Amino acid sequence: MSLNLNIQDFTNLPSHLFHKNLKQINKFKIQPKRVKFLNFTNIEDHLSRHSLVDLYLDTFNCNGHTSAVDALYSGIPVITKIGKSFSSRVCASILNACDMSELVTKNINQYYKLAIKISENKSKFEDIKYKLNSNLIDKPLFNTKKYVDNLEKAYSLVFADKNNHNKIKNIIVK
Repeated sequence: MSLNLNIQDFTNLPSHLFHKNLKQINKFKIQPKRVKFLNFTNIEDHLSRHSLVDLYLDTFNCNGHTSAVDALYSGIPVITKIGKSFSSRVCASILNACDMSELVTKNINQYYKLAIKISENKSKFEDIKYKLNSNLIDKPLFNTKKYVDNLEKAYSLVFADKNNHNKIKNIIVK
């Protein structure tokens, strides 16, 4: 599928928001052609858009959930900043589940530095992409069979603890 994007693609975005975003892009000396503002679309077109992206910069204070998983599954590295609330920790959990914890930052300064480092260092970027694509094959996040097996083991442990009147405890299955 080929995506041709131009200013007409932003007709649903109010012009003041478009210009506000464009001002920010210029402020940080980002080439405007490197940034795309896209409208809502169906899932197939949404997923095909991932071919336009090199690096997914996660949002804060509400991290990407499904969108971060979509990006990772498409082979796009995701950088996140972890917070203290559930919604600001989701993406870090996702990255840890696919053994990409080096993309989890603790503060905004680390976040910016990592984004710049990856975007300016082609070798670093390629190493991260290689690791991510390798991890998609064997890490738990995308291994549905292992996930289901572990979930069933956990349910069995919880059921056994309940039947034996054991105290409630954390269940860890490896």
